Amino acid sequence: MPSLKSWWRLLRVGEHLLTGLMIVLGVAVGRRFGLRAAWLTEVVRWQYARLCRALGVSIQVTREFVPNALLVANHISWLDIPVLGSLTRIDFLSKADVKDWPLIDWMAERVGTLFIARGANQTGVPVPRIGKRIRRDRQVVIFPG
Repeated sequence: MPSLKSWWRLLRVGEHLLTGLMIVLGVAVGRRFGLRAAWLTEVVRWQYARLCRALGVSIQVTREFVPNALLVANHISWLDIPVLGSLTRIDFLSKADVKDWPLIDWMAERVGTLFIARGANQTGVPVPRIGKRIRRDRQVVIFPG
């Protein structure tokens, strides 16, 4: 039988997902009316940090991120995304398959995720968009392989 702590974490993760959905829905409605959510980057970072806390993930930082950088990282688990996302204003380059995941695809696009089809020799497609993001004071992370 799951412990009380496990149930509490499950409830917190559920609340986190609902809050994230409400934020993204608000942004989508605002875009329909021509509004730009300048605050979205910081809210997404806050949401990633909340998810890490809800899951009991402890993060230890030994160095600061370099501004305007392309980061290349090993992709160990799905936790890589909220952990990195909680530390800095960062965008992700994701495999195009994520676009087939219900709700996740829509939310990922709204928060600035870039997509690439793996194995389709399309590396030249997102490069200008990555460069534009980096020049706009962002970090972009890719998980090769």
